[in-house]
Amino acid sequence: MKKGITVFLLLLIPAVAYIAFFVNRSARDHQDPDLESVYSSDCPTPPDDPGNSSESDFTHSNENITINTDDTSEVCTSVLIEETTVAPEETTVLLPLTVASSGYTGVYDGLSHSINVICENAYISYSLSQNGTYDAANLMFADAGSYTVYYKVEKEGYETAYGFENITIEKAQGLLTLSETSGELVYPGTGSFSITANTSEGCLSAHSLDANVVSVSISDNTVTLLPGVIEGVAEIAVVSKATTNFTEASTTYTVTVKNGELDVLTASYEGIYDAQPHSIEVKCADAKITYSGRELGVYSETQPSYTDAG
Repeated sequence: MKKGITVFLLLLIPAVAYIAFFVNRSARDHQDPDLESVYSSDCPTPPDDPGNSSESDFTHSNENITINTDDTSEVCTSVLIEETTVAPEETTVLLPLTVASSGYTGVYDGLSHSINVICENAYISYSLSQNGTYDAANLMFADAGSYTVYYKVEKEGYETAYGFENITIEKAQGLLTLSETSGELVYPGTGSFSITANTSEGCLSAHSLDANVVSVSISDNTVTLLPGVIEGVAEIAVVSKATTNFTEASTTYTVTVKNGELDVLTASYEGIYDAQPHSIEVKCADAKITYSGRELGVYSETQPSYTDAG
C-alpha cells in the first residue's frame, strides 16, 4: 500500500511542476505589450519539456523549484517581475509670433499719439516699464517729450512676444504777432503798441536795445514807449518764454524818437526913455531860458536889461 502511494506522489509532483511552469510562461507570453516582463531566477532555467525529465531531476513545490543533479537537491525561487514602461511626455512646441510695430515722431499739434502694434487675433497689452504692469489700454501722449512704451503680445499656441517703441513729440515753434512793427515818437510824447498773438502763452517781456533813445514798460499785452534823452532810432525786443509744448518766441519793434518843437513866446520893448531898465520877455513852459548880448556870445540865465536910449 505504501509503495503504491509513493509511486502516485512521484508521478503527481512532476505534473504539478509542469502545470505551474506552463501557466507562468503563458502569462509572460500574453502580458500587455506596454509592459516589459523580466523572468528572474536564482536557479537554472526549467526544461521546456518536463516530460523528458525524470521525477528525480525536477520537482516543484509552491514557488520553489527543486532540481536534483548528481544526487544533490537545489531549491531555488523563480519570480516574475513586471516593469511598467512609461511613455515619454509630449512636448508642446510654441511657434513664434509675427508682430508689426511702429512708434511716432512729430511736432506738437495738440492731439494724442501712441505706438501701433499689429498681430492678428492676439491679445496686446502695454506698459510704461518693461517689468511693470501691462494693460490692454494703449498709452496716449499729447505733450512734447520723449516716451518709451513696452508691449506684450499673447496668443494661444505661440510664444509670448515682447517689444517696445518710442514716441517723440517735438515742441512747436512759438509765434508772436504785434499790432505794428514800427513807430515814431516826438519828444516829450509817449507811444505804445500791443501783442495781438502769443501762441505759446509764455510769459512776456520787452526791453529797449538803446535806453538813451527810448525806454519801455509792459503790462499784460501792452508795451509803452517813453522817449529818452536823445534823438535816434532804437529797437524794442519782445520775448515770449518757452513752455511745455512751444519754443521761445521773439520779435522786434522799431521806434524813431525826435526832439519836440518848443512853444516859445517872446516880446520886445519899445518906449521913451524913462530912466527904468527894460528887457525882452521870453516864455516857454518848463524850459530853461538863457540870454546873451551877442548871437554867438556866452549865454546866461541872467537876463540883460537896458536903461539908456538906444
